Amino acid sequence: DPSAPSGSRGPAAEGGDALPTPAGPASALGPSAIAVHRLRDFWAAPGSGAHGRARWQQTMGSMVLRLLLKGAPWEGVRGSEFQVRVCERGLRVANAERPEASEAFLEDSLNGDFPQEVLVGSCWWALEATGDCAVNREQVLVVHLTKAKDGSWKAPFL
Repeated sequence: DPSAPSGSRGPAAEGGDALPTPAGPASALGPSAIAVHRLRDFWAAPGSGAHGRARWQQTMGSMVLRLLLKGAPWEGVRGSEFQVRVCERGLRVANAERPEASEAFLEDSLNGDFPQEVLVGSCWWALEATGDCAVNREQVLVVHLTKAKDGSWKAPFL
């Protein structure tokens, strides 16, 4: 109902089974998507840094690692080539189809043991294009870790 106040329950709410109507601009996520609002990030100190060739950034609840994959060894790379293993205390990333590119590059940047535990079920990874992938052929391997306990880490790995 367009006249209903934002965040109110829709007509099915009278039975108690409906969720609140989402508030915010649905156009940001698409016409049928539910709007998601980030309330606040609590930045940790240090807020960012580097490990090998990866850059990292952290809040009190998460650590995000980004590794730029560029150059001839990584042309045409696909997400299906990567083996990403996250456990409560460590991360292992490999690419068996490009051992010459991944052996030192990935092992030095995205492999190690965490200083604290992470929530494995809430962690994710993705291969993201940087700008026009057809022109620069660069992609970024992103690993998002959810910390089991809020806090600041000196670095992503021991």
